[in-house]
Amino acid sequence: MQINSWKTILAASALGNAGLLMIYFAPILVGAVDEQLQLTDFQKGLFGASDLIGYAIASLSAYFWIRKVNWRTAALIALVILVVGNMLSMYMPEIYSLVGMRIFTGIGQGIAVALTLAIFGDTDQTDRNLAIYLVLSLLVGIGILPFLPDWVATNGPNPIYWTQMIFAIIAIPFVIWAIPKKGLVQEIKGTTVKLSFPVQLALLGIIILYIGYGGLWVLVERFGDLSGLSAAVIGDSLTISLIVGLVALLLTIFIADRFGRMIPIILSLAFLIIFSLVLFWDQSATGFLIAVCAGNFGINLVIPYMSAVIDQLDESGKGVAMVPAMYSIGLFLGPIVLSFFMSEQDNSMAGYIAAAFFIACLGIYIWLVRKKATD
Repeated sequence: MQINSWKTILAASALGNAGLLMIYFAPILVGAVDEQLQLTDFQKGLFGASDLIGYAIASLSAYFWIRKVNWRTAALIALVILVVGNMLSMYMPEIYSLVGMRIFTGIGQGIAVALTLAIFGDTDQTDRNLAIYLVLSLLVGIGILPFLPDWVATNGPNPIYWTQMIFAIIAIPFVIWAIPKKGLVQEIKGTTVKLSFPVQLALLGIIILYIGYGGLWVLVERFGDLSGLSAAVIGDSLTISLIVGLVALLLTIFIADRFGRMIPIILSLAFLIIFSLVLFWDQSATGFLIAVCAGNFGINLVIPYMSAVIDQLDESGKGVAMVPAMYSIGLFLGPIVLSFFMSEQDNSMAGYIAAAFFIACLGIYIWLVRKKATD
């Protein structure tokens, strides 16, 4: 079948990469715009969330339109939004018009990623193909991130906008070449079955997880800057953390469920708690590096196992499909929520609040895994 061809997998990866890249670059972008416009703490959180608000809108709405539209046309629309949104972002005169433009751009990002996930979901080897896409996207981020601090120091945020524009333009011929017009014609398992309470709770846990992680990750460059770290140190640390995240992703593929799901989930959340605390307890370059590496390792390791728990609990067939929408909600809420606990004197309370979110998520999933084991 065409959708299983290497051409389609490559094209979908190019499309998804254009949509996903901004998550990797978000900390540098927030710092660049803050330096340019001198944002308040609330404005930093709002701007940090802006792309993710649009991403969440597209992710949530995709549940209703993803099987009804022409995929190739929708993909091209998403890429045009990315090009236009990033181009116009360079000319926005103040923070609130820029936030509006980034929300618009985020819608394009969300459409691109939603289509990518739908395409891989219809292939015969979903797990492998999704892993290939995520690895390729991480490699692109790792290849570009080391250069961004110097580019941004000279040119402000524009190089980040140009980067996403370029990868969106690169994806256009791939989309025309190999993205199918539609996916498999299939009935969703158990369409008449509603999401059970455990599944709803599990999805809430995803939101809670990403409020903590999203708030810290999007604002992490600002935290490093306030600790007196140079742009080069921050950029190098973030790059290394992406490499560690890549290792975690490969580790997930390798170990699968041979140790069950409880142990990887506990381990992942422990690393995320380390991220939230060390980031503020040790404000040296070494502390910052340890924190961001722990965060990227934890988040890349945990999501496949949480998704598997949801799939085991769910009889409707809809739960796992809603995971991207749930984490996008958490990602855009995170920077806004944590901004209320930041001040010019001390930001450590933001770390404690993030740790509380991680602990709450851990409690939810320990209960869910135990419940499934006793059913």
